[in-house]
Amino acid sequence: MSSMASLETGKIQRILINKDIPGTAILTVTSVTEPAKADCVSGWEWVIDLKTVSGKAQYSLALAMYMADKSIVIQGHDLCDVNLNANSEVVRYIYPE
Repeated sequence: MSSMASLETGKIQRILINKDIPGTAILTVTSVTEPAKADCVSGWEWVIDLKTVSGKAQYSLALAMYMADKSIVIQGHDLCDVNLNANSEVVRYIYPE
């Protein structure tokens, strides 16, 4: 893993909801400067756990920012969770830029 959690500022490029990965929203963010990411990240960068209250709030904000074409700041936990998506960093927080 990298030495610290990823922190990225930019616009959400894609959101994936997939019945084969239930209870998750998976995101990619386009940023001017690509930050270092957890070693487990490949392809889709960020995963939100929709089975939690905070995850539902994160997804609601992410969707609103995506629909409004606004920039966000997003930080992860510097880990991927095989129970969510083994190739995406788990979101710690997200807020409008």
